[in-house]
Amino acid sequence: MGVTALLCFVTKGDVSIGRLFNILAEVGYRAGQVFYNGILPEIASGDEVGRVPGNGWAIGSVGGIVCLLIVLPIIILLKRVIHRSGCPW
Repeated sequence: MGVTALLCFVTKGDVSIGRLFNILAEVGYRAGQVFYNGILPEIASGDEVGRVPGNGWAIGSVGGIVCLLIVLPIIILLKRVIHRSGCPW
């Protein structure tokens, strides 16, 4: 998660550093998946092994969409306010 946060510092033309951060974040994510997959049989029975992570994935996706819907109006409002004020950025 920390490496993903570093992507906010990537600016126009920094393709190589952006790719590096993306690759490092993916390695961290996949490393976490190994532990998740190792623990899964302890929290779900054999017939639930597909349903439990599927539900978790779905709930996480819904949570991400809800967060986007909460933040998006704020971003749009701030963009309008900044644009009207003549701020160069």
